[in-house]
Amino acid sequence: MSSFKLMGKQLNEQKQLPAPTDNLALAEKDSYSLQGRQLLNNIVKSMQIQSDPVVVPSKELIDLIQAVRTFLTKK
Repeated sequence: MSSFKLMGKQLNEQKQLPAPTDNLALAEKDSYSLQGRQLLNNIVKSMQIQSDPVVVPSKELIDLIQAVRTFLTKK
């Protein structure tokens, strides 16, 4: 059986298809996140810090640390 026919068969056999992504909600979330980052950057700029500060959301920092720990433990 060709791979194309096999994929078609597998799709037809699926009991539950994944829910479609709500693009509007996703766009709103991204817009809100962008606005939050812009606000943080404006606050940091208003502090007139002499160095080049970087603002990173704590969740992203935690995810990065976890990824590094996972990578290091797999070595």
